[in-house]
Amino acid sequence: MGVTPPVLVEYYQWVDLSGVGQQARELKELISTQITQLQMAVEKMDNEFNLR
Repeated sequence: MGVTPPVLVEYYQWVDLSGVGQQARELKELISTQITQLQMAVEKMDNEFNLR
């Protein structure tokens, strides 16, 4: 899995500290999933580009 951008790490820490709770954790999961999907898509595009 890719590296989490520092800004998101800070956001995650703030969310944990602020005790926003379940809704924030669900949002964090959603964001993480989307980032992972984006990274996979970029890698796939990169691989296809390199094959040409």
